Amino acid sequence: MQGVEAWRLGHRGELDGVRALAVVAVLLGHAGLPGVPRVHVYGVTLFFVLSGFLITSLLLEEAAEHGRIRLGAFYLRRAYRLFPALLVFIAALLAGSRLLGLFDAEEVSRGSRNALLYIVNYARIDGQPMGPLEHLWSLSVEEHFYLVWPAVVVAAFALLGAQARPWLVVLAGVGLGASTAFGLSLLGQAIYVRTENSTETRASGIILGCLLALYMHDREHRPLPARWGAAISLGAIAALGVLSTERWMGPIAQYPVEVASVALLGALVLAPSVVNDVLRWAPLRRIGRLSYAIYLWHVPVYLLVGGQLRTLSLLETVVACAITWCIAEVSMAVVERPFLERRRRIGRTAVERRAPVPVA
Repeated sequence: MQGVEAWRLGHRGELDGVRALAVVAVLLGHAGLPGVPRVHVYGVTLFFVLSGFLITSLLLEEAAEHGRIRLGAFYLRRAYRLFPALLVFIAALLAGSRLLGLFDAEEVSRGSRNALLYIVNYARIDGQPMGPLEHLWSLSVEEHFYLVWPAVVVAAFALLGAQARPWLVVLAGVGLGASTAFGLSLLGQAIYVRTENSTETRASGIILGCLLALYMHDREHRPLPARWGAAISLGAIAALGVLSTERWMGPIAQYPVEVASVALLGALVLAPSVVNDVLRWAPLRRIGRLSYAIYLWHVPVYLLVGGQLRTLSLLETVVACAITWCIAEVSMAVVERPFLERRRRIGRTAVERRAPVPVA
């Protein structure tokens, strides 16, 4: 049909802008400026939904283009993206705590072990103090997703071929229901730390992102009117801000925030509008590309500048954000970009095709 074609993700600059929104929310929320909502809590939720959407889209496109998904290559690409910056971050904190006394050495050592094992979220539930590494709980949740969902997608395509998508939708729906039901069952039990940190309760946002990707890749799509996209996108962004205020704060607000995040992504890809153009603004895209390093480094910088989170003045926040930006730029140039270049070449040579198996 004219004007209708199979949907592909491709490179979308507006999604870098979405990453920027999420990480800026985290920076503002952790600063604790007067009158600013605790948007950091749900900036992470936006990251979760976006991760589910992007990873599932990449897996489905690889299956459509090559007829199979190389799981080992996927894990190697993830390792190239995540491990180098994380290892440098941990090494710097260990050196700073042991040699310079910047942080409690025992807390940093404990947090480093948990971070490398990707169990920071459960260590937080267990009450283990980890100082400047406690924010890595969200990376643990995402890593659990990376370990499980791609293997499920690969197995589904290997067993069912072209019929895999409907079954993946069913599996994702069951997972979404189980995660939501488990989270709601914990309400009123004074264990908010568990609902906020555990993979079981936070998986719902990631799975919603997966379901959006499965919907987008399951059929051909005609772009919807731009005015719809603008209205839905702006409404979703406004909802994210409102739901982050003290009045709405709490475990129950997680679920409408996840829905608002999916609505934002869906509007951006189904009904491109002026909001897409704004999110492609070069400074926002740059922040989005640096978001991983910014997220890693902002907590220790905040602690050094302001003493503790959510107590920074406006001047301290500006200084801390500037320092974090500079560190993120260095991290991208010296640590991340060389490995990102290697990641792009995975699978182009026989050696690289063999490499993912032992690494995974």
